[in-house]
Amino acid sequence: MTMSIPFRPAVLSVLTAATVVALGCTFAPGQAHAAGAAGMQDGSRAAQASERARELRESRSDREDRGSKRGKAKAADERFPNATRESPDGKAGSKGAKLLNKMQKEVEAEKWQDALTTAEGITDDLNAYEKGFGYLFAAGAASRLDRLDLAETYFAKAVETNGLANNDHYQAMLNLAVVQNQQDKKQEAFATIDRFLKETRSEDREHLNFRAAMLIELDRNAEAAAEYDALLAKFPEDKSIFTNTLALNYQLGNTDRVMALLKHARERNMLTEPAEYRNMYRPLIQEGKLTEALELIDEAVAKGIIVPDENLAVDYQTVAESAYFDKNDVDMAIRYYQRAEEMSSKGQVSLNLATLLYNDGRLAEAKKAAQRALDKGVPKPEEARRILNAK
Repeated sequence: MTMSIPFRPAVLSVLTAATVVALGCTFAPGQAHAAGAAGMQDGSRAAQASERARELRESRSDREDRGSKRGKAKAADERFPNATRESPDGKAGSKGAKLLNKMQKEVEAEKWQDALTTAEGITDDLNAYEKGFGYLFAAGAASRLDRLDLAETYFAKAVETNGLANNDHYQAMLNLAVVQNQQDKKQEAFATIDRFLKETRSEDREHLNFRAAMLIELDRNAEAAAEYDALLAKFPEDKSIFTNTLALNYQLGNTDRVMALLKHARERNMLTEPAEYRNMYRPLIQEGKLTEALELIDEAVAKGIIVPDENLAVDYQTVAESAYFDKNDVDMAIRYYQRAEEMSSKGQVSLNLATLLYNDGRLAEAKKAAQRALDKGVPKPEEARRILNAK
């Protein structure tokens, strides 16, 4: 069985700096450090007293209602709600806020090198939250400068500080896997995405697809095929997952599974490439299941997926040969040789048709086909002349 399936595993792309900027906008200076807040406390005592009086006047149910709404809003914003890690509630103090504000402005202005220079001021006296966000800004700047090795370093540090909220912590981990893969650090990338999925328990198709694709990169095709089978069961309409599942099972020689997958795709109108249809109907021709094969050919031609050309001529010629040698159906063989000849520039196809017509006693038609064979050119023109000279 001859099959040629395009096989390009889908892998996530690295974050742009714009995305990192969005992450940086979430840092909240002030509340975690008394030294940074002391100057504001004296100037706001009256406001604080008024706020406390208002709160005392509120009913408990009002406060509970607001608290419930805040909790629901926070849950709605959580991108990894099933994560095993408890998300910390970090804040930035005055020193850290100053550095992060500076880096944020540099990133927004696309001053990537300036942001990397500022990142050198991320020192041990900053808290984990402050360091984590600084490293995120630096990783984004490095990636925009195509310094993937440095981006990897900073994404790793952002994860290692363990001070970021889950959304930012796990996005940094995901980006770390991506830049590792882009540097051909396949083992490291797989270990990182594997950790990411175990900790987040994410069911996102792109995350799951990433891990399965890394198994392919590591030549662990049997494991990858099993993962892609599971992915296709979860996301039966996803064409990229289908394509990778099909390719892997073909490479592993799982012929029955390949045919089942093609049937699955056909039922969902997912077959859009000539190779996909040919991978489905050519084995049927070889098995002598001509009715089923021709149904698929006609369907692909009607949809415009397969067009009349030399490839289709080969398919029709194969049908004709199967009809003649396996089914002893001369009429069908002639009919499909005629279809093949209509779209073929090869004289041999015309000569084969001429021979069939001659053997079937249809001399006038045979001579016309023999002449067309000579006009197109054949390796053995004497055979065509023999038919032309026949009485």
